[in-house]
Amino acid sequence: MNQPPEASVTVFEERLLAFATACFEKSSVGAEHARILARLLVNSDLRGVRSHGTRQVGGYCSHFAEGILNPNPQI
Repeated sequence: MNQPPEASVTVFEERLLAFATACFEKSSVGAEHARILARLLVNSDLRGVRSHGTRQVGGYCSHFAEGILNPNPQI
């Protein structure tokens, strides 16, 4: 269940979006896909669904680096 943490740090949406986008771009994700993925994760945070939000950025980047996920899918 998504319970709010007892302690938290406020991060401005645009800064979090820029950070997540930069992380994905550094992981060889194309700029447009990086922006879309970052936006989806930030939106999850804003809705209070932290389990599917930006806490996943590190895991995604690791999976891109390890070849588990394709950083440039042909959608």
